[in-house]
Amino acid sequence: MAGDGRVSAKGGNGSPNGGGGGSGGRLAMKYLKSYLASSYPDQSINWSGDHDLQGGRADGLTFQTLTPLYGQEGTKWHSKCYPGYSGVFCEPCGIGEFKYDYSYGTCLPCRNKPKNSYYDKSAEPSSMCSYQCSSYLEHEKTNPDCLDPAQLEIQRMGGVIPFFLLLAFFLIISMSIFVLLSCKSAQIAENLKDLPETLYEAWDSETEYVEKRKLNERNFQIRDCEIWSHTHRMYLLGNNSIKYPW
Repeated sequence: MAGDGRVSAKGGNGSPNGGGGGSGGRLAMKYLKSYLASSYPDQSINWSGDHDLQGGRADGLTFQTLTPLYGQEGTKWHSKCYPGYSGVFCEPCGIGEFKYDYSYGTCLPCRNKPKNSYYDKSAEPSSMCSYQCSSYLEHEKTNPDCLDPAQLEIQRMGGVIPFFLLLAFFLIISMSIFVLLSCKSAQIAENLKDLPETLYEAWDSETEYVEKRKLNERNFQIRDCEIWSHTHRMYLLGNNSIKYPW
């Protein structure tokens, strides 16, 4: 079936003289090869119409002993529908609905999605309907319960109790390392409390040695700038010979 419209077998209205409404007719839909999976969803996915089997309207005139009544609703019959399809036109169950096996059954609401998720598929053949987690959560393939990041990590660690046991273990290890480092730091500080005085003494000795070395070097070495203070004019008399050298 394809297209839209209304299939009507509505009952006739009552007469103005006080007749009751007629009952609705009978609608029977027989689908060829409706038992084959290949017939779905093409059999009815392109149909968007409806049907009307209401009984006719009663007239307003009443009698002393009998009041005109509305006609009863008509009946309908259809072939069995494939899983996930239902109704007189074997239409697909809506999003969030399902229907079991090849039968006359009706669509039922799905109830398997967790919090923070939504159904995303129609014509479901079982109660395990397809769903997706909200956009800000991890994909449902790795997060089937659609948990937030904190709850998901707790679940992956085995639950609340294992998570807190592991957290307590890390806290104990961290505190032990902190206490050990504090004791070691105090011991190092105790061993090095006289270090400044030792360093000052070493620096004083080194400074004294450098000053003395500079003084000694200055006594035995003459720089160019000091040559003028170590020269004077000399007058030599006499013959400069081997026998009487200057």
